[in-house]
Amino acid sequence: MKKKMLTFTKGNRKVPFEFIPISDFLKLIWTEIPLFTKNAQHDANEFLMIFTQKIKEGEELGHFPPITPLFTFEVENSIWCDLCKKCTSSRESHFMAYTPFNVHVQGSLDLYFKSYQTPCGGEMWISNKIISLPSFFIVTIGRIVFKNENFYKITDSVGVDQINLSPYLRKAKISNFFTQELKVKGFTEGEINLALSDTNNFENLEERIDEYRKMHKTNPKYGIGGAIIHSGNSMKGIL
Repeated sequence: MKKKMLTFTKGNRKVPFEFIPISDFLKLIWTEIPLFTKNAQHDANEFLMIFTQKIKEGEELGHFPPITPLFTFEVENSIWCDLCKKCTSSRESHFMAYTPFNVHVQGSLDLYFKSYQTPCGGEMWISNKIISLPSFFIVTIGRIVFKNENFYKITDSVGVDQINLSPYLRKAKISNFFTQELKVKGFTEGEINLALSDTNNFENLEERIDEYRKMHKTNPKYGIGGAIIHSGNSMKGIL
């Protein structure tokens, strides 16, 4: 079978790479990751984690075009303490969202991004908010629960059609007045929050959103692009 040749940009030069037949791809998986050889049954999430790590290694060596950035999203983790009145934050890049089980994927994401309190003498609030969206969003649904000092596998099905990441976006630092003005001019709240999440400058807001649109995804809604199905009718999917 003739292999198709494409190129990807690395620095200032074009580097060729090949499409390979699915049969060759499977043989490559069996060779590089013997754990998943032939018809042996293994956890889908485990395969996804190992496979994506192999892709990252290939990218670093220049064997693959940049694939993982298409799935990478950035999250800001914030901790607010009522006692000392201080807020600390850090940023992390994630390749997928590992969510707890819920009857619907959107519900699993609600639990994943839910803010919560923890005692520290006063009250400590911990929250995670998205500050950049991936082109494709990978979400995994946990199917093991610890109950009565034992682990149980959840066999219930998971509902999924479309998910909306809008509730989990970090709010723009501009005032509601400017937000409403921008909405009147046709910008969505998602675009405003993503493009202006770091700004304290109220000048040229429209131009900055337009520039952000050209380089980044701004629609926080995802449909189903594919899924890995395994026993128990649980689902792990790419959205």
